[in-house]
Amino acid sequence: MYIFRLNLWCSHLPLKLRPLLKLFSLCSKNVLITQFKLKTILDSTPQSLLDRLRDTKNSQAQADLVDIYSDWIRGKLHFLGIPAQEVDDLFQDSIRIILENIGQFQSRQHVGAFRGWLKGILLNRVRYYWRESQQRNVPENIDQIIKQLSDPYSALSQQWDNEHNRHILQRLLHKLQQQSSPESWQIFEELVVRGTPAAQVATVRGVTISTVWMTKSRMYRKLRELGKVLMDEFS
Repeated sequence: MYIFRLNLWCSHLPLKLRPLLKLFSLCSKNVLITQFKLKTILDSTPQSLLDRLRDTKNSQAQADLVDIYSDWIRGKLHFLGIPAQEVDDLFQDSIRIILENIGQFQSRQHVGAFRGWLKGILLNRVRYYWRESQQRNVPENIDQIIKQLSDPYSALSQQWDNEHNRHILQRLLHKLQQQSSPESWQIFEELVVRGTPAAQVATVRGVTISTVWMTKSRMYRKLRELGKVLMDEFS
């Protein structure tokens, strides 16, 4: 997974894509949060991942959920003190709970609704884990951590939210790279992510400036489509 100069990259986003920043909370030293709604810039809205997950027979949607959130959930289970040998079981259990209850989740409630709902599931599962056996060595500060995370306005909750958004952004860019040719990705990365002047990118890559700009436009369209399909509700 790549770590990008995200603040520079965000400053180069065209206006049509800047509503995506409400999902990221990463620009300007990771603290700027814009409140634009992604749906206001879409000509049409395809099924989001949450919509597709409500179809219990949609195995691809379930695979997409695991692909997007596997590393995130496992990392948070580690953070919440779950022993390494138990993480896989709790991860699978958490995914099961999410899929069983996704129909009850009311989307479009407010910015961060799904993120908060997911956090609640993980915290409840961890609480149950530590309570179900008195033989486990419970971390001394786990109750305090869970209490802080249960408060959406605590510093720890804010950190959790920012890390979630950073993870989603990185997954989005990773998928963009996977779906692009090496040449297109290199041009996009140098021009948009690193802020290299178009003329320099054209010279280094041995292409015309018009090719550089057309590649940028094409990659933005792909990024926008990924945001629509994968992240319409993941704010």
